[in-house]
Amino acid sequence: MFWYKQTKSCIHQNINSVRVAAILSFIEQHYPENITLSNIAEIVNISERETLRCFKKITGESPIQYLLKYRLIRSASVLTEYPDKNISIVAEECGFDSPAYYTKKFKEFYLCSPREYRQVHQAVF
Repeated sequence: MFWYKQTKSCIHQNINSVRVAAILSFIEQHYPENITLSNIAEIVNISERETLRCFKKITGESPIQYLLKYRLIRSASVLTEYPDKNISIVAEECGFDSPAYYTKKFKEFYLCSPREYRQVHQAVF
């Protein structure tokens, strides 16, 4: 009976890994768009609650938290790659509806404003 539980656990883990891989791929391809938990759940054809459980079990965070972090990381790359691009445009291109919200979340994540981040990282290059 022990091997059955182990096998069942492995199969469930593999299914979760496949689901999370599909979610990550979806987020990477569509991060600038307005993505909801419902959209993400549809991709893997499971309920929103199961999507949250599955994703959090594998990654340690919710899909929406991951999406926010992914957007912030992408925006930081854009800020340094395109130093003349307006920060509001960077925010919009990375999926943020409001430049103020973008700046707030950016500061929380990077402990500096987008403008400060750009200045520091331009000086390095």
